[in-house]
Amino acid sequence: GCLATYYVFDQANTALAKVSKPIPPLKDGEILVNIRYTTLCGSDLHTYCGLRNEPCPTILGHEIVGVIAAISSDHSGLDARGNQLQIGDLITWTVFSSDPNSANYQPEIPQKNDKIYKYGHRQITEMDDLHGGLATHIILRPNTCIRVLPKDISPAVAATIHC
Repeated sequence: GCLATYYVFDQANTALAKVSKPIPPLKDGEILVNIRYTTLCGSDLHTYCGLRNEPCPTILGHEIVGVIAAISSDHSGLDARGNQLQIGDLITWTVFSSDPNSANYQPEIPQKNDKIYKYGHRQITEMDDLHGGLATHIILRPNTCIRVLPKDISPAVAATIHC
């Protein structure tokens, strides 16, 4: 199968470790994205410098633009505006996935859900590692708000809209 490469942050002010591993099969509702551009914002820099704590090891970067590489068969196939998602589409997405079926879900502030999944802010585990922007690929979870980008916008510009 295909390999993904990512850069692991494990300790403040130290070099990131390069890791390559096979891309796992997609689970229900997931989308595989080939990352085209990632920007690092203040929270990433604060984490790297030791001014902010994140679960480690992790993959930094949550301002990401990429191209759809695969869509699981049970995904709705639609972006936030109802556009049909297709392999090859340039997309971006929210920094989080929020389950609308959880007990305390509030549509006005889904980022405050107790079952939040935050890209670029998660600990790497054996079963969960393609979730940050300093990588070749990322797996988007179900309930991630995705947006197909206009064809005339550059990934470098689009990645800056997140923060």
